[in-house]
Amino acid sequence: MFLKEVHYWLETTGFLLLSRLSIEDLISQGNLEKAKELLYKYKEISGKDASYYSIAGIISLNENNIEDAFEKFTKGLNIDNTNSDLLYNIAYLNLVVGNTDEALEYYKRCINNTDD
Repeated sequence: MFLKEVHYWLETTGFLLLSRLSIEDLISQGNLEKAKELLYKYKEISGKDASYYSIAGIISLNENNIEDAFEKFTKGLNIDNTNSDLLYNIAYLNLVVGNTDEALEYYKRCINNTDD
């Protein structure tokens, strides 16, 4: 039984990693509809984790839906307030809308929560 559980975990983890990379590729290619489809499948397995909200926010940002992107990034930060991707993205959004002080605070948090 234990080996089956480990095997399932490895398959699921591998699928989620490949899905995230594929979704990111689709977004960079501008194929947002396909990215949304794969994100839906990702959500079915992982649930709505911080990575889900990060990717969903990026899609909203690419659709010029700033308000929805803010909402997604904020929900992700409520799950993991040290997620450097989410911190960076919400800092960027604040900069775009002219909230420079807020952006600076998020950029500082991002720097403090990343190794790269």
